[in-house]
Amino acid sequence: MNCVNCDHTYTKVLDTRVFQHQSRWMKRRRTCFECGHVFFTLELPAEDVDFANETDTAASPADET
Repeated sequence: MNCVNCDHTYTKVLDTRVFQHQSRWMKRRRTCFECGHVFFTLELPAEDVDFANETDTAASPADET
């Protein structure tokens, strides 16, 4: 994960929480080793991202020609 402030490649996760009750989204608080900037990320497990990509490409209007 790159820092949103200085684009440094090394960051550390400070805290991880479920974003909403009964949700698979994870809200992570991160800090940059280079500039010390603290920022948040919202993440899904990898299997959810793969499923979302499959459903998006299956319904592509470009395939209807």
